[in-house]
Amino acid sequence: MGLGKLEGCAVNVSDKGLNIVENHLSQFGDDAANSAMIARLKASQAAGQSVARAEAVFYTHELSEATK
Repeated sequence: MGLGKLEGCAVNVSDKGLNIVENHLSQFGDDAANSAMIARLKASQAAGQSVARAEAVFYTHELSEATK
């Protein structure tokens, strides 16, 4: 799977960013896949780890959509 500009990059997840993403996704109702990804982002953040690959793409994509 091609990740475009995020290929080989790591992204730091912030409280502010997570709040923006969660608020944005809340408009779509409950979705198991989105909830699972949010849980993965939170776990990485709690462990002090940056995210990469699918998590980074999801996080940056949803942030971008939420802030258009």
